[in-house]
Amino acid sequence: MLHVSTDEVYGSIEHGLFTEESRISPNSPYAASKASSDLLVRAYHETYGMDIMITRCSNNYGPYQFPEKLIPLVISHALQGKAIPVYGDGQNVRDWVHVRDHNRAVDMVFHHAKAGDVYNIGGRNEQKNIDIIRTLLATIAEKTGMDRENLFRLITFVKDRLGHDRRYAIDPAKIEATLGWRPETAFDQGLADTVTWYLENKRWWNASFPASISNTTRSSTGKVHRMRVALTGADGMLGHAVKKVFSDAELIQFSRAGLDITNLDDAVSKIRDARPDVLIHAAAFTNVDACETEPEKAYLVNGIGTRNIAIACEDIHCPVIHISSDYVFDGTKTAPYDEWDMPNPVSHYGISKLMAEKFLSSLTNRFYIVRTSWLYGSNGKNFVDTIIRLLAEQDTLRVVNDQFGSPTFTDDLANTLKALIGHGYGIYHATNSGVCTWYEFAVEIAEKRGISKQILPVTSEEFMRPAKRPANSALNDTMLRLEGITPLRHWEDALDDYLARNS
Repeated sequence: MLHVSTDEVYGSIEHGLFTEESRISPNSPYAASKASSDLLVRAYHETYGMDIMITRCSNNYGPYQFPEKLIPLVISHALQGKAIPVYGDGQNVRDWVHVRDHNRAVDMVFHHAKAGDVYNIGGRNEQKNIDIIRTLLATIAEKTGMDRENLFRLITFVKDRLGHDRRYAIDPAKIEATLGWRPETAFDQGLADTVTWYLENKRWWNASFPASISNTTRSSTGKVHRMRVALTGADGMLGHAVKKVFSDAELIQFSRAGLDITNLDDAVSKIRDARPDVLIHAAAFTNVDACETEPEKAYLVNGIGTRNIAIACEDIHCPVIHISSDYVFDGTKTAPYDEWDMPNPVSHYGISKLMAEKFLSSLTNRFYIVRTSWLYGSNGKNFVDTIIRLLAEQDTLRVVNDQFGSPTFTDDLANTLKALIGHGYGIYHATNSGVCTWYEFAVEIAEKRGISKQILPVTSEEFMRPAKRPANSALNDTMLRLEGITPLRHWEDALDDYLARNS
């Protein structure tokens, strides 16, 4: 077995080069995860005699590199007139190897190295990040005729990222001496060829690249444009929160009257005309019990409607943020659900929301599926307002106490949707933290409002509804945390905020 690792396991070095005998000292969680995998592979060799080799390569570049990486990010942002973020002062140093040369080295190690060997694969080609960026922009200007100075104005220095090592530098002398490997691709030529490849393959990187990291973009003429954000369900409860949070963007609002998401032609035509940079799909049939009695309407609006949005957005290469639900799960898990847990809805509403997820993930690569739960907020019917109203009308209230979940304030969710833009596509869970039952939620609402009416806990069987609810629909926000996005605050703190604003 050949294990492909990274030069980052050695950590940063101010002078000199790391050899295969150098102590590994990773400084970031990613580097630590690679170092731990190196040690695990080595342990299997030492303990069980497993035939393994380890390679540690410096930075790769070339075709088909995911666009979040430095070189393809610079190229794609430059071609789209977007700001090019440079971490810190841009003086971080990396060694670069063309992906073809890396592949040759891996092939040599696999066929000719001894079991247990470790090899550094370096290009002896150290470059500062800012120098790479300037070279790329100059090459793009030369190949496309774009104005060089305007391209250079796209460079935007941003706060340095956490765990950003200053200099990686490895010594490839061992693989050069024992296997005869040396890089064949000169860096200047390889970089020029890479620019050409991305120019000729825009469709590939357009399908892989998340929406703009900021809410503004800058064209190659230097003019600043606000991000264009389309919003379905603009008149809904979450839609109102999104409109507040995205007030600094150019917001294209689609109400139910303005866009029939169940009509494919209408969706394709209006979204194509709008040309948004990103679309937030908040329109849905969310009455869970009504979905149970009108399942075809649920499938049409939530399922087919999302299919049409996905097709329309794919047509213009527009990313979609789709609001999904905790009700895609059956509630049998005794712990909060992770993003990778298998959905198994128990109601027609849950089925329709899973149907939407399936359509979206199969029809476009540019999607964020955001599952949330127990939403409440201004400008819409919600549990908090309902409890307050019922307590004013009744002396005693019965509330279910065997369904667990996380109440979520729409303003907090909208802020998280904004923070998510520019991060990796996929499935995310986004709820206020903490878990409670509907009964516990109701009691907290009453206490915070100073209402002393009696609230009685009952079981789901005692409080029969047309649609079955999952007993546990609490969600873990693992993917948000892995992406470095701040988790939503505790649901009790969010409730305090909502009640204060609506006193």
